[in-house]
Amino acid sequence: MDKRKIQIIILALLIVLLLAIVIYFLWFTKFPQAGNNKIANQPTTGQNTVVNKNLTPATTPEASAPKVNVPPASSETIAKTNLVKVAESFAERLGSYSNQANFSNISDLKLYMTASMKNWADKYVAANKKSGYSGVYQGVTTQAVSTEVKKFDDANGQADILIHTQKVSVKGTSSPVTAYQDITITFVKQNNTWLVDNAVWKK
Repeated sequence: MDKRKIQIIILALLIVLLLAIVIYFLWFTKFPQAGNNKIANQPTTGQNTVVNKNLTPATTPEASAPKVNVPPASSETIAKTNLVKVAESFAERLGSYSNQANFSNISDLKLYMTASMKNWADKYVAANKKSGYSGVYQGVTTQAVSTEVKKFDDANGQADILIHTQKVSVKGTSSPVTAYQDITITFVKQNNTWLVDNAVWKK
């Protein structure tokens, strides 16, 4: 074998050896796993959030605001409010009538009247029944607009209430007419019950 062939064989063996070394490092060497840096690469957003589990609704601004104690209404205030409602209903009923209702607007209210007021009611109905029904409808609808308590003495059982009313009158087929009229209703207390003793319409 000549010298040139020996050199070629040696060179081929060196190349094979180098390839073997490269393959060894590529396939058998253990490289660090990418997952080892997983925690370090996590975003830090929200890591400093602190939750105070001891915070109760009592410590919120709304709950800690001072409470305003509203005193209950006095018995006199309640009695006055109730009497105003009675006065408004009485005025609306007394001022609403039609010539077909046979004065029921007055007779139905006798339950709320004193004896002297009932006497007036009976005389008023008797006097006006003589005119009779003319055949042409006439009617008035009255509504309380506002009320003023002019006097209220619960201890002595006396009260005067002024009521501002709106009246809508209709006669036959004519257009309704609206007017405003005040009425003062006087109450007296009898047997612990407020009764109407007088009712005067302002002219």
